[in-house]
Amino acid sequence: MRGSIARKVALGALFVALDIIFARFFFVYLPPGSTLVRLSPQFLAYALAGKVLGPWFAALTALAGDLLGMLVNPAGLSFLPGISVVAALEGLQYGLWLRWRPISLWRCAVAVACDVFVLSLGVKTFFVLLYFTDSAVTLSAYAAAARAALPWRLLQAALYAPSLALVLRALQRARVFTGKWR
Repeated sequence: MRGSIARKVALGALFVALDIIFARFFFVYLPPGSTLVRLSPQFLAYALAGKVLGPWFAALTALAGDLLGMLVNPAGLSFLPGISVVAALEGLQYGLWLRWRPISLWRCAVAVACDVFVLSLGVKTFFVLLYFTDSAVTLSAYAAAARAALPWRLLQAALYAPSLALVLRALQRARVFTGKWR
């Protein structure tokens, strides 16, 4: 009964709600005054879904959170299918790195690095350029956009990795992952 589908759907709905709240209401843009990099605790919803539900449910949760978040509060953005795919990949990779494994700062840092540098800096930057440029995405335009975002993505990774480790360790001490809550 512990791994039932109904339990996973209920927890997935909770993580979708956290995703929407974190992404749409608790964020700051870096550098201030621009929309280059957005810092938000949204990654925690993805990571918790990955740790608790596994990679595939975390991917579905992240995708649902992105799609429903766009409907609830678009924040001036239009729907971009590539960004939704990246959100699903973020949930998937957090599930692959964190599910069934002991929590460590190293593991959290690697999961965050995959999210921030491979998916956000790499794939998401490509999709943003693809959607918002008039011509084809050239390698020089992509490199310029990645270079502009890199210092801010480094700061993002430096903030996200220890905070993820702290949150997961606190939840582990509270026995949330074993089902025996204090």
